[in-house]
Amino acid sequence: METHPTECLLDCRQEVGPDAARKFLGHTQWLVNYWLLQHAYSIGIGDTIADASTMETRNRARDDAGNSAQKSLYESNNLKAMVTAGSKGSFINISHMTACVGQQNVEGKRILYGFIDRTLPHFTKDDYEPESNGFVENSYLCGLTPQQFVLHAMGGREGLINTAVETSETGYIQRQLVKAMEDIMCKYDGTVRNSLGDVIPFLYGEDGMDAVDFRRPSDMHPMEIVEAIDKLQERLKGLHWHWHIH
Repeated sequence: METHPTECLLDCRQEVGPDAARKFLGHTQWLVNYWLLQHAYSIGIGDTIADASTMETRNRARDDAGNSAQKSLYESNNLKAMVTAGSKGSFINISHMTACVGQQNVEGKRILYGFIDRTLPHFTKDDYEPESNGFVENSYLCGLTPQQFVLHAMGGREGLINTAVETSETGYIQRQLVKAMEDIMCKYDGTVRNSLGDVIPFLYGEDGMDAVDFRRPSDMHPMEIVEAIDKLQERLKGLHWHWHIH
């Protein structure tokens, strides 16, 4: 059956059941591991070196260096393949490694003056050039100057603080939600109740349908839509029959 790569596991579950989907997922992992043993995959310094056309583009348009470098990378570049597959990293990381690190920000602004009329003692007073206000034109491959390293550390420090603070906040919110909903369950009559039997909604999701079986219409073929309608009608008949008995 023709399907989208991201929908393969969902199609397997819907067509042959959850047990077969579980086995398929487990066997796929073994298959991928065996493939990696036969075809070594690694990222080296050569994957971060931009070709001549990329360097020319970078010199011509410094502000668009990130996007230009990303488009100029060959399809065989391992770093680009890893980002495209969604395994790790992003195209922003590629631009930082191959083109330029770019503007550094603190509290959503350019690096402000911390000393008397200058950001660092290495710059002259009243210097409004991009370099003295946090713009790092070098890439990680070329290496950062001492001034660029300090300015880059300012933006990185703020990111570390935000990560530490947001992790605790979101983790506590998640725990509150889990504890508040841990006794809520969907009963056989279609209602959603807690451990005391109190009804929360009379019909799960307002339509009684399991979200696991939902498909986007754009990803479905005409025959799949017909099959989905038939399954929906069968489930609705069973639900109406259950209500009629009770």
